[in-house]
Order: sequence, then C-alpha cells, then structure tokens
Amino acid sequence: MKYIILVLLLISCGKKSIDPVRIEHSGLRAQVARIQPLLEWRCGLPTEPNRSDCSGDAISMAGRWFLDSGDVSRLPHVLASFGTDNRPYRNSELPEYSGNSFSRDALMGILEITAATKDFAALDKLEAYVAATGRLCPGDDRCDITPSMRLLMKEARGGKPTLAERMQDELTIQGEAVSNPPTYRTYLVLRKLRIKLDTGNVTPGYQAALDVILRRFPKGLFQRIIDAKYNESERKLASAATALESCMAKWTTAGSDWIGNAIDRECADASQGHELVAMAKWILR
Repeated sequence: MKYIILVLLLISCGKKSIDPVRIEHSGLRAQVARIQPLLEWRCGLPTEPNRSDCSGDAISMAGRWFLDSGDVSRLPHVLASFGTDNRPYRNSELPEYSGNSFSRDALMGILEITAATKDFAALDKLEAYVAATGRLCPGDDRCDITPSMRLLMKEARGGKPTLAERMQDELTIQGEAVSNPPTYRTYLVLRKLRIKLDTGNVTPGYQAALDVILRRFPKGLFQRIIDAKYNESERKLASAATALESCMAKWTTAGSDWIGNAIDRECADASQGHELVAMAKWILR
C-alpha cells in the first residue's frame, strides 16, 4: 500500500514534456501591426493611457509583455527600477509609492522577465534585497513572499523542487483555482501557470488547476491560450486566435480595462492594448 501511494504521488508530480506549438494567422498578424504602434509607454515600459508619469504597475505589465511577446529589448528599463541598495520599485521613477513600493504581482513580472530573457540581473538584485531584509519592500503583507512565489524564484534559476515542495505548491494552486473569484486573483494564478510552462515545470497537478479554471471561466482568452500550449493543441490555439482577432478588431484606443478584469469574458477590447498584442505574438511565435 505504501508503495502504491508513493507511485501515485510521483505520477502526480512528474513533469510533462511540452514542445512549443504555434500557428500562422494572417488576421491576427494584421491586428498586431495595426495596434502595436498605438501602444503607450512611460519609462520605457507599458503604461495606462493618459499618464504623464510611470505606471505603478510597470514592472508587472512588463513581465507579461516580455514573456508573451518575446520582445526583451526593454530590459535596461527594468534594471533602472532598482535602487542603489537593490531595493525593487514598481518603475524607474522610484518611490511613486513610499510604503508598498513593490508587491508580489511586481515580483511575478520580474520572474516573467527572467523566464523570457534568461538574464538573471534583475532577479539577482531582488534576491540580494530580500536576503538583506527578508521582504520585497517595507509595507504591509503585499511585501511578504509566499512559498509558491519562492518556488517560482527557485525554478526561474533552473532549480529543481523537492517532491514535498512540488506537492504543496500544486495543492496551493489547485485550491486557489477552485476558490478565487474571476478577478485579478485568478489572473495571478494563471500567470504562475504560464511561468511554469517557460521554466519547464508543467505537471499533471498544475494541469488540473488550469482545468478547474477553464471549467469555471471557459471564455477567458488568457487561460484558453495557456491550455492550448499545455496540451500542444493547434486546434485549441486556432480557436483562441480567431476569438482574439475578433477582440482586437474592436480595439481603437487605449482604455483602462485589462485581462485581469476579464477572466470570465472573451474580450477586453477597451484594454491598454499591450496584453492583446503580447498574447497574439505568443500564438504566432
């Protein structure tokens, strides 16, 4: 009996080898060509419309741009967002926020940037600050690092999680997939699952979490594209591409909507635009 349980545990935590799947979609490529020149940037990073200063979510948004679009040319702007003591900030204008100058979603951005660039300079600075202070920043619990985020940091460097780490993380993410509302909280779970794909750490346990999100919120394009990539399904990717093209066709100018608020909607056509272009590029490359 003990042997059977151990085998089941090992199966549940085993990695799944995934080959990249992409498709060609001329309509989607045309929408990228139309929208990308209209995107707004401040401090060299994505921003909301009509801002004269850097976005408070610049590093977080940059992570999605780097990882999905494959455009890593803006790395110097990310490195400029660290203080001389290696303290990470949300943008290179530094203390837009005097207390919560950083957060776990901004850490997610750094991890996505690391996965995209295979450059550890930003992660080195962040980890040096955490080693000195024990936190991401001064402030409330948004500056604390969860075990799940620590594991992502380990995996970003190619580290191998222990069986116990993997199982606990799978259970945590599965629990979040079951209970989180269709808001930014589920969006962060999806971003964790997205990073697992690029660091080579997809397992049946993480696939199960993604399946739960898809059953609860089947319309969202971000989870549909991740699912197509997890399952190496050109059919699913083509379906998501057609839906994304339709969504992008409705986009005219940058708005305040974004994917994090559209987990249960097929389209965020009033978004800032960066995520739409990034997702399209991810499908095409």
